Amino acid sequence: MAANIKVTFRLLKLHAKMDLLWFLREPSSFFIYIFSETVSALSAVASVFLLSTQFGKGTGISNNQIIFMLGYSLLVDGIYWLFFRGNNMGEISRIIGRGQLDHCMTQPVPLPIQLLTNGFSPVSSSHIFLTGIIVTVYAAHQLKLKISILWLLLLIGYVFLSMFIILSLVYIFSARAFYSPVASEEVAGEILSFTAIKVYPLNGFPKTIQNILLTVLPIGLTAWFPSILLLNAATKETIKLAYGILPVIASMFILIAALLFLGRD
Repeated sequence: MAANIKVTFRLLKLHAKMDLLWFLREPSSFFIYIFSETVSALSAVASVFLLSTQFGKGTGISNNQIIFMLGYSLLVDGIYWLFFRGNNMGEISRIIGRGQLDHCMTQPVPLPIQLLTNGFSPVSSSHIFLTGIIVTVYAAHQLKLKISILWLLLLIGYVFLSMFIILSLVYIFSARAFYSPVASEEVAGEILSFTAIKVYPLNGFPKTIQNILLTVLPIGLTAWFPSILLLNAATKETIKLAYGILPVIASMFILIAALLFLGRD
């Protein structure tokens, strides 16, 4: 176990250096890329914000609360980009469909460590995460939230759990590529596109749809529901039982994804 942890940190450090090298070699290309991706991310959430403010009246969620939810969504996407978008680790169906997973399994490093480290790109993929921090801090300031250490820990924990739900969904559906490599090569990208609906507030949806999006297809747990809980926690409107939903559902989906891939290892 200790040896695996040591290898993991060494590989993370190596990938961070390689990512930094791109910036040092071509700063102009790097900044053009960062600027364009940041504009793209902001435009996506801005459109949702405009739609929500125009048609979301009467749903019980304010404009600043929507901004907080969009900031939370950017944090989730930012963590995903930081750790898993490099080398197609976050779109694992491509690696499976192209036969590259077989090459990974012949390496002396355990496959789980490769999946965890090979996509790490803290320089080139930091823009969405930093944008999420800015948007979230702005919304928290506008809402005058009572921020504490425990609240920050809850925010960090929820962001990572939401990210792991998205990652689990990608890996669960990508397992189909083991049986249909060519047809399922891009299934991970389609799942990521589908999870983009997390930026829409679900307050106005019927309870049946909300329950489905919180359990069977837990997109509501990747932005909307955690944001509501965090806002309630900051205003002391706590619903203690509800705080366990995200960890329980996330653990279930992580376990399913792990079993599907460990069964193929």
